Amino acid sequence: MYLTLIGDGEPILLFANLIESDQINLIVRKSFATENNLSTDLPIRERLEVIQGMKVGIAPGPPVRLRVLFDSVGMDGDSDIEMVIIHGAEQNQAFGDGTVDALYAHTPYLEEALVNQEAFILVNQSMGEVPELTNRQSHSLITTRSYAEEHRDKLTAITRAVHRALQLMHTDENAVVEALLA
Repeated sequence: MYLTLIGDGEPILLFANLIESDQINLIVRKSFATENNLSTDLPIRERLEVIQGMKVGIAPGPPVRLRVLFDSVGMDGDSDIEMVIIHGAEQNQAFGDGTVDALYAHTPYLEEALVNQEAFILVNQSMGEVPELTNRQSHSLITTRSYAEEHRDKLTAITRAVHRALQLMHTDENAVVEALLA
């Protein structure tokens, strides 16, 4: 959304990047992973080679990132798999009914597949497994430049709070659960 605002010349300020790694992952069915002895210990290229020729469901926006994933291991996402563009919740339906063999998805479709459709994460970009897709600007906090000038102290406090929350997520799982429940 912020790119549209920037493109429209709106006076905005991005002041916090909320996510370090790309929050989209490539998943297959657990049964497929088991049948093909797939493990996250295997090199990414070996995992991707197993899905060559398969149909991969993907939302309209992320095909460029899927191509980067394949490029990162010397493969071609356009010729090694068949990308099937699927909108919204239809991603889970297509994965569930077998219309697609794999899914390149993010929240909430990723969680739905993992929890209710017995999916296996083939490539875990959200954990930084693909360096080419880390440190990207995707989810951010933004404000208007005038608000930033008038309320610098508030934005500093928000930024510090987000930073502390991110640190806590990596150091104290129980405190994170308590904070979310509160």
